[in-house]
Amino acid sequence: MAVRAELVAHREINRGYLDHIRRWSIGRASGLQDAVRHGVGSALRLASVPFLILLAAALTIVLRVSLLFRGRVKSTLHDNALEYVDVFVEQYPMHLYPIVAKSIELSYLKRQLREIVNPNTSIIEVAIGEGTLSARIFGNEHKLTGLDLNPYSLVKATKQPHVRQAVICDGLNPPVRPGAFDLLLSNNFLHHVTSKEDTVRNWANVAPVVLFNENTPFWASAWTIPYVLRKLGFAQGSARAARKIESESLQHLECIDTLCRQIAPHCEIDDRSSFLSERTFFYCSLFSFFMKCYGPPTPAVVKALLLGVLRPIAVPLTRQCARTLILYDATQERSADTFVTFLCHSKYVRGRSSGDGNLLCPGCRVSLQNDNRCPKCDKTYPTRDGMLFLLPEEFAHVIDDYLSERSASIPDEHL
Repeated sequence: MAVRAELVAHREINRGYLDHIRRWSIGRASGLQDAVRHGVGSALRLASVPFLILLAAALTIVLRVSLLFRGRVKSTLHDNALEYVDVFVEQYPMHLYPIVAKSIELSYLKRQLREIVNPNTSIIEVAIGEGTLSARIFGNEHKLTGLDLNPYSLVKATKQPHVRQAVICDGLNPPVRPGAFDLLLSNNFLHHVTSKEDTVRNWANVAPVVLFNENTPFWASAWTIPYVLRKLGFAQGSARAARKIESESLQHLECIDTLCRQIAPHCEIDDRSSFLSERTFFYCSLFSFFMKCYGPPTPAVVKALLLGVLRPIAVPLTRQCARTLILYDATQERSADTFVTFLCHSKYVRGRSSGDGNLLCPGCRVSLQNDNRCPKCDKTYPTRDGMLFLLPEEFAHVIDDYLSERSASIPDEHL
């Protein structure tokens, strides 16, 4: 049994983030080779800025002409998303993928949470990151418990007014008392998990309502290189490129039907909504391609230029292009969407349960006392920079590696 558990842990792609977190502690290497590589990369990114501006202008015109012929499709999800574009434009200038995706995602979450959340709702968010998306979902009206494995991100979330408690822990199996919360929310996390069904089962034990999103395999195939290769007829090369992107992004992607089968034993799916078609995502990916950036942040050197001397051009053009892409996405078939969101009811928990404390010892799974001490194993879990480190022994190095001074050098908005 121990051997099998070790093999499962080895296959769990999410564990790759432990190395990622350790690299944050180490920081950027200072060797000459690394400095040259970084300098060349920055120069290439800066050289791409004129192409980004031209691309945004051309794509906006082309898609608007297309919309004139297609006609505008009424979609409450997409129409409401237009209201949120300005929220993300300055966070991700000329980075259309996160602007479009998060605007639509925020539209969905605002609509659904309006029906199920009130000021008394007890909320826990798994993989809250630096809390900027969460802050835009909840504002100052609600207080929640935020979980994450990365202290360099979570320490930023502690500054958000809606975060009541911040806990460093394993989001795959949160150390939380069954039924301790009314709602479990997780955004942009499950695609980094191999054992999705096990994780959903663990989440369904925490709260009666579980709301989360996921990427589909089209997320990988829609990036610039695999998409272009497939359109040129190189199906095998396209598939290899998509698998490489999925692997390097530490993602494990399943089709929507498979996801539904994995969720069904543990939750009733009340609502399912997909968005950002493969084609729309491809158009967004062109900007990421020129910036050599697959993740959400706009590279710092590019962002500084776009929000500096180029601000009068870059900000309105980013806004117009993002809004046009959202309107265009509303016209697309939903069979090849890259994102899907699930609103579920747990089959295990029918309502919030009363009990002593919400958090558990990750080893003993018994409720912690007020001083964060486990009454069974007598271990007291430490707090640093406003975060409770509630980690099992195999993750103990996370707190050992964590450097407060290093976290101060990381931007508040980096996800």
